[in-house]
Amino acid sequence: MSACVAMIGTVNRDRIITHGGAVREGLGGILYNVLSLAPYLSAKDLVLPIARLGAEDRERAVQLFRPYPWIDPSGLLADPAGTNETVLRYRTPDEREETLVEKIAPLGWEEIRPAAACDLVLVNLIWGKEITPALLRRLAGAGRARIVLDVQSLTLTFRAGPDRGYRNIPEWKEWAAPAHTVKGNEEEIRWLIGEGDSPFGGDIEEALHRLLDAGPRVAIATRGTRGFTIAWDGEGARRTASLPAIPVPPEECDDTTGCGDTFSSGYLLGMILGEKPLRAALLGSSLAALSCRTRGLRALARLGDPAALRAEAYRDFEG
Repeated sequence: MSACVAMIGTVNRDRIITHGGAVREGLGGILYNVLSLAPYLSAKDLVLPIARLGAEDRERAVQLFRPYPWIDPSGLLADPAGTNETVLRYRTPDEREETLVEKIAPLGWEEIRPAAACDLVLVNLIWGKEITPALLRRLAGAGRARIVLDVQSLTLTFRAGPDRGYRNIPEWKEWAAPAHTVKGNEEEIRWLIGEGDSPFGGDIEEALHRLLDAGPRVAIATRGTRGFTIAWDGEGARRTASLPAIPVPPEECDDTTGCGDTFSSGYLLGMILGEKPLRAALLGSSLAALSCRTRGLRALARLGDPAALRAEAYRDFEG
């Protein structure tokens, strides 16, 4: 295995208030992607994160990368305005409200152009303003990379104060068309393709099929503790599957922050290994189940073997 993976997004300074009332602070954003994928790669691979953040937080991020010389920090750009700040207040283990303080500037073509040389590019819209559909299209046309688009905050409003609301994205087809895979949680997917300030009200399978009609090969809607639904085109047929999450007892689930990001990282790992979409998504679900048992970015170095967990938990679901 030899892979070059770029990860475009934002590094946040997070303040997390858990469902139980505990308060935790630290860096987040695409660092969850980088640091949950890196332990499964080696010196013959390359991970290239591309994001803006404050100079001091950049140094902290580089320190986190030190165990993995295959992470290239050159795409982390020091922004004189500082680092975006978020407060994540969990109402339940699966539901949270978010407050955003915007500080950084969007990325331009010169900043993201190095990603065009990679095999895989994750575009994780942590902030929602990192790039435009035109830049995404240009990136797709500039190289050979398969693009995984994680919807994340694209469907959130930018009003001040807590609990950013959802919004429709009229140009959603422009976002979806250049991507190999579009992934988001179910609510994000429904709002992405909804109309008239309302989410899409049909079956989630139909929503995913509409995304595939716009150009991607794979569409995934995660559903937290209820698992995920995936639709994909391949071998002359369109397929859909809904899979349960791996059960994790509440007393063992330490922190669900970043689980959506680690799902994406596991899915990317499956793509690197040459797996078909369903198996790659099952690997993502397995890595997410491992990550919720830990807390913090440094703990991502010792999550365990997601392939072994997949073989045990999903032995009846092969694809």
